[in-house]
Amino acid sequence: MKVKHLLLSFALAFISITGMSQDLIYYWNFNSNAPATDTNWDQPIAATTGDGEITFTVNEAYSFSGTTINGVSGEVNGGSFAPRGGVDMVNNGKDFTLDIPTTGYSNIIISYPTRRTSTGFTSQEVKYTINGSDWVTKETIDISSYANEWNEQQFVTIDFSSISEVNDNENFKVKIILTGCTSAVGNNRIDNIKVTGDVAGGVATPQISPESQSFLDPFDATITCSTENSTIYYTLDGNDPDESSTEYTGAINITETTTLKARAYAADINPSNIATAVYTLTVAQTTELPYTEDFATDFGKIYAYSVSGDTKEWEYYTSSQSAGINGYNSGELEEDWLILPGVTLNNDDVALKFDSWRKYGEDDASNYLKVMYSTDYEGIRDPSDATWTELTFSGPSEEETWTTSGNIDLSEIVGDPVYIAIKYHYNVDMYVN
Repeated sequence: MKVKHLLLSFALAFISITGMSQDLIYYWNFNSNAPATDTNWDQPIAATTGDGEITFTVNEAYSFSGTTINGVSGEVNGGSFAPRGGVDMVNNGKDFTLDIPTTGYSNIIISYPTRRTSTGFTSQEVKYTINGSDWVTKETIDISSYANEWNEQQFVTIDFSSISEVNDNENFKVKIILTGCTSAVGNNRIDNIKVTGDVAGGVATPQISPESQSFLDPFDATITCSTENSTIYYTLDGNDPDESSTEYTGAINITETTTLKARAYAADINPSNIATAVYTLTVAQTTELPYTEDFATDFGKIYAYSVSGDTKEWEYYTSSQSAGINGYNSGELEEDWLILPGVTLNNDDVALKFDSWRKYGEDDASNYLKVMYSTDYEGIRDPSDATWTELTFSGPSEEETWTTSGNIDLSEIVGDPVYIAIKYHYNVDMYVN
């Protein structure tokens, strides 16, 4: 199920409805020299940053629109690296290779966002070589549940920091083998590949736990460093730490929006890179009327909360400028809420309007998408604890067809604030996309 162009307005609505702690060694954003439609990338693909190269054995490696996820500062949507299955799925078992010498660096990490079409490759097997010829299997990444949308949850991180032979190695290469494609046009799309590391011979970059996140309740953050006899210093105001900053001696209690930075020092070696974690306190959101949300880049002020179902949740899709959820393969009841910021209603002539789209599944008394409002919800946390009243709207009568809700009349509602929510509630084998 997807929704877009949420609008709260007076009268009728006349509308058409991350801090990097290591040094960046190599980076590909696939924005330069992108091939024409249905044309392969020229080989090798030179790195945007650094002198690394990508080569490939797949016979179809095209470019489709990319993303800014995992991008460097100022990144824009450009191209991407998109290997396809090819005739008779000939590219199952084929690969692409990153030639990325790590001379002068240690603790190597590779990261990139990826997505797949419904018939695209379902796994990416990672192999590496430390001598340039003999390949060792590191891991196989299962992306079978990934959707054909860019989102931050569909992210690959390959961590070589525990493999010492990778450090300071002029022969280091990584090969990604693609399998599981079930059609000629099925593909994976990959963008903004980063290879990062610590300067060899320096103190290891501290590890902050948890990583950057939003939170509701106070929690403790901890910092560790793998370099023996190192001392960690940190700041909470966004400034870079040095030896005059606060020394880390134990867990740090986080109670408000905070940027935690840490750096480690040890005798006779270079200090570490700076580790960063950004913690954002989630607070109840309100807004003035008229209010609109087009999902062009994120949820805006909208709050997503999952009551039931650990693996599925509302996500935003920049490509279609919509918010969507698909309970497929969850294996449990999915109850997920999309809650608009609170507004003040005083019997004014106010209406809500949005577009919706659906595929699969059937609705009944226990399986449904509803629009509801509450005058006693606190704006964050579990909406099940509040009182909600259903509002009538027009949903799609045909699959895969965007349908306007019509103007949902809110003029009889009084409250300050009033929270309006879209509730997705579907059981096993009844999921709607």
